[in-house]
Amino acid sequence: MFSGSVRTCDIVIFVRADYSSAMDPEDVCKIAPHLLASTTAHGPPEHGGRVKTRDDLPGPYVSATLLGIHDSPNISALDPDLENTGTYSVCVSPFGTTRPANTCSDWTPNASSFGWYPNVQIHVRFSRSNAHLAVPTHTHTHARALL
Repeated sequence: MFSGSVRTCDIVIFVRADYSSAMDPEDVCKIAPHLLASTTAHGPPEHGGRVKTRDDLPGPYVSATLLGIHDSPNISALDPDLENTGTYSVCVSPFGTTRPANTCSDWTPNASSFGWYPNVQIHVRFSRSNAHLAVPTHTHTHARALL
């Protein structure tokens, strides 16, 4: 279970349930460095990234575009396809207190520094108010998440 809080410079990566459910629990966050590397090549970032702060927000945040596959008319109904492709758990790698603050932007954690928090979950669903994020030729669900 997750306890504590994320801080500026920590790395937060969201892992979709259809990936994590196919892995041994101790292996889930081994994919996090790959997802972080692919995230930095996209805008807006996929999967999460470095925790940041902004003056107009009350706390730290991470931006992500979380992609699902299966849309459901009722997100509260039991639906294994929606659950697997629209649910994300969290891998967190703390920046720590011993690194110099000026290394925040270029620090890259290795796989063993991530902890998996399967009970910290985000569920995505399509929102017409975010239709500008949707790609009409795909059936993906798009959501923008601030942590």
